[in-house]
Amino acid sequence: MSQQKMIESSASGQKKTVVSTRNCVVFSGNCGPIIASSNETFGTSVKLSSKLALLGPSDTNPFFGFWIQFPLGKTQADNEECGFGVKHQYDANAGSVRAVDQHTIRVRFPLGGTQLSVTEAPKSLVDRFPDVKSKDKRSVLTVSVSAPISVFGFGVPFQSPDAEVNAWVNDNQPIGDGTDLQTFLKQTVFTFLLNEKVVDVQKRFDPKQLPGLFSYPYSTDQSWDNYGRLGEDARTVKGHQFVPQFEHRNDLNHVTAVVQGVAQDALWLQDRSEEIYFYRFPGYFVTNPGRSMLLVVPLTQTFRKDNQTAWRRLTKDGLLKVVLLDWEDPEEIHCKWDARIVENPGGLPALKDHPTDPFELVMFVRPIPSDKEDAEDPLKIIKTFDDRSAANRALAKDKKQ
Repeated sequence: MSQQKMIESSASGQKKTVVSTRNCVVFSGNCGPIIASSNETFGTSVKLSSKLALLGPSDTNPFFGFWIQFPLGKTQADNEECGFGVKHQYDANAGSVRAVDQHTIRVRFPLGGTQLSVTEAPKSLVDRFPDVKSKDKRSVLTVSVSAPISVFGFGVPFQSPDAEVNAWVNDNQPIGDGTDLQTFLKQTVFTFLLNEKVVDVQKRFDPKQLPGLFSYPYSTDQSWDNYGRLGEDARTVKGHQFVPQFEHRNDLNHVTAVVQGVAQDALWLQDRSEEIYFYRFPGYFVTNPGRSMLLVVPLTQTFRKDNQTAWRRLTKDGLLKVVLLDWEDPEEIHCKWDARIVENPGGLPALKDHPTDPFELVMFVRPIPSDKEDAEDPLKIIKTFDDRSAANRALAKDKKQ
């Protein structure tokens, strides 16, 4: 019983997440010597372990292929002694980076040039694994490729406490009774033994379930010279937060992730800054020794809560622009002054009679004459108050008028 099928890359967009992984035996050639195996599943005693995988994760490229794991030793002492450091790997389930005791080489088959064949394992092959139960369930998967495979994790510094494994990786010596690693990876036909029935393998590892190659839905021009387009893209593509990625299939995806991460953050802050600009608050002045004055602005708790993140970033250097408006015509800008936030208002003698709440804003300001020809001297129109009560009474009186 067998089935042949051609796999083509899907162009219909992202489908739901597909995850199928199974322990397997990886052979050299057509069911030749064993390269890697899951010892527990197949009763083998080889040094390299393996899995077959069909993955369709969100916001990244689908994966159909296999991986082989090489032992590094529990403490990776040999890696440390050789100056390679301790190998870490991102654990998606835990959401953190952890030290690992295996080095993994992943092989991805080309979705547009791969042919599959699934057959029942012949008795001669079954007999090579006498300790496996349910012998009727075992299947052979043959994958033929007509385009280059993608190999991840090959050619990196490696040191294992096992001299034989080191020879396989670093000196390209034959693995067991089979071929060497480089020759194995140059094959165009790969064979695997799985402990499942043919129909289950066909269903579980059907690459037609996979989405097409992933690309971010932004322009191919991610240069900062095209800032207007960056803003248009960022404001148009909404409703989805992309999953963080630790590798990208091409330079465009990589550059897009980096540029959009920075650009969208800057654009968001710019938008929030413009929104905050249109808030209007009353304020009053307090005389202060020296050339500057103190300005007390009773911001509200609601304002601080709604704008907490943006406000913290916009005021991190403590410098602001204060816009003075006409009370009778709030759209008429009288002047703009430089200001500096007072971090500890309670420590200023000039404010001892001006208690403020933590959400209110106190600033040093330096009056600058307006550039309008008929503008009055700002010092002549500013009202100062000796205490907070007097300022509150004046505000209440103005609101009634």
